[in-house]
Parts: sequence; structure tokens; C-alpha cells
Amino acid sequence: LERFVSWRIAFGLLVLIAPGGAAGALEIHAGEIARRAAISTQQWQEMTSTVEWQTFVQNNPDAGTLALEVDRQLAELPVVGQQLFLALLALQSLAAMALGWAVYHRIGTVRLGPPLSRLRDLRFEDALVWGVVAGLVIVVLPFGGAARAFGLDLLVFFGVLFALRGMGVMIWFLAPGRWMMVFLTIFTLLFWHVVGIMAALIGLGDTWMDWRRRTRPKSQRSE
Repeated sequence: LERFVSWRIAFGLLVLIAPGGAAGALEIHAGEIARRAAISTQQWQEMTSTVEWQTFVQNNPDAGTLALEVDRQLAELPVVGQQLFLALLALQSLAAMALGWAVYHRIGTVRLGPPLSRLRDLRFEDALVWGVVAGLVIVVLPFGGAARAFGLDLLVFFGVLFALRGMGVMIWFLAPGRWMMVFLTIFTLLFWHVVGIMAALIGLGDTWMDWRRRTRPKSQRSE
């Protein structure tokens, strides 16, 4: 995380000295989000206009409702993406760095630092909880404009970090087998909003409780 923070500072300095500065970077970002959202919407509409999809909707009326919900979410993506620009960029950068580090340790012949730990062992400095606190304070207080957007960025970025930590705690306690892990992954994808909030709360609680120092129940492996 220290390397990540250093890289983010360097990126911020590059944005400031780039043509157009921060405003130019935000304009490019807004255009790119709108372009990607338009492509996704077009592809979705092409898929839902096929005869096969129409037949499927006739046999499954709930699919029509789901299609309308997807349309609504695709229409909202550009707005959400612009509001959470900093948080999404930081999370994507962090994921790219983690992926690159994992690939390096998979194919590299010379070891450089430790490999990534498993998700169930994920930990970081407890002081990062103040990022969540700062985000909450900014959002709750009557700030507006850029200040409120920055507060939301803090909440999303640090909230995702603590949600990943909470997922690690849950996996550590459940110690799932291979097939149970597949089931948990599918369940998380289907109910990500519920699992995400629960995982974030567990991750925040781990800051004080340190759940993984407690006795773990025996694994119920389904292998």
C-alpha cells in the first residue's frame, strides 16, 4: 500500500502538469466513460432485440423486468463513473498492480519481494479506518460539490478495501472446500450488494476485534 500511495501521488502530479490539468483529465475521463457506456448499451440492446431473447422473455416474464433494470443501470453508469472517478481509478490501479505482481511471481525466475498472500490472510494498517471515518464525516455534513464527491470517493475506496478484508475473515472462518468456494463466489456475484455491506462491516470490526486470532471452527469441506 505504501508503494501504491507513492504511485498515486506521482500520478496526481502528472495530471496537474498535463495539458488542461485536472479539468482536462476529468473531461477525457467523462468522454471515455460515456463512450464505453454507449457501447455496452448498444450491445445489450442488440442482444435483447433478437428473436431468441424475445422468445425467452415470453416464456420467462421476469426476464423482461430484469432487462429493464439493466437498461436503467447502464443509463446511470456514466453519472456514477464521473462522481466516483478517483475511487474507481484508484481501485482499478490497485487491482492492476496486484495482478501484475501475481503474474510476475508466477512466471518470473528471479524473486523480488514476497508474493501476494491469499485473500483469507489479507491485512493492512488499521489506521486506514480513518479513511472511512473521514468519508462519512464529509458525506454527513452539509458539504456539496467537489467536497461531497471527494467524501464519496473516500467511502467507496476504503469501503472496498475493508470489504475485501471482511471477505478474507469470512473465508478464514468458513475454510471452504473447492466446490463450496465456487458456490460462495456465485452467491457473492448474485447478491453482491448484501455480501459487500456485510463484508465491509466485518472488515471494519476486524480492525478492533482481530477475528482471525480467535479459534476457527472445523472446516466443512465439500470435496
